Amino acid sequence: MRKLSQVIALAGAMTAGLVGVQAVQAEVSASAAVANNYIFRGVLLGSGTPAVSGALDYAHDSGAYAGVWGTSGDTASGDEYDVYFGFGGESGEFSYDLNVLTYIYPTLKSDFGQLTEVTASVGYGAIGLSVTAPVSDEADVFGNDYVYTKLSLGYEAFGLVVANNAAEDGGTATDYTHVDLSYQYNDNIAFGVSKIVDGDISQRALFQVSYSLPIEL
Repeated sequence: MRKLSQVIALAGAMTAGLVGVQAVQAEVSASAAVANNYIFRGVLLGSGTPAVSGALDYAHDSGAYAGVWGTSGDTASGDEYDVYFGFGGESGEFSYDLNVLTYIYPTLKSDFGQLTEVTASVGYGAIGLSVTAPVSDEADVFGNDYVYTKLSLGYEAFGLVVANNAAEDGGTATDYTHVDLSYQYNDNIAFGVSKIVDGDISQRALFQVSYSLPIEL
């Protein structure tokens, strides 16, 4: 029902053609990926069906970027298409990004098939902090009264994420905290494990392996 955790997917499925990808030059790029399951913000979507995804992105050297990302693997909501645009950049060790993303589920009816979020991110070196919140007020199946905060740390090929989904009063979203560990084996293959460590969701540790590759345009 959303996109893979970028740290868990790490291979470009999630989580690039994903939100927060920094634009460093004017170009059009594409990628494709496959993973053994679809994990989004620490939660296993659907029944663990393998996910196949693809992205098409445009990045301008001003820092502006836009793209579309699609995936299978969510057996509850069906195929997903994400459309996003944003602006990012860096100054020395500091980086920043602001983007808007809309999730689209064609098989869901009317307002239940769409949700828009805004994400603000800052980073210093290998440390990153991002905050995501919905920008629409409609009540829908996504439970869109929430704030998702993520702290990430990278060291060589390893990644660590600690994130919290905080439900607002009156919303249907769920309060929980998850931890993700990842290892980028090479440019194409990544491994990850995700575990909800606190909150209203009880779920076993999730393992993911993904393979991604760029597409020449």
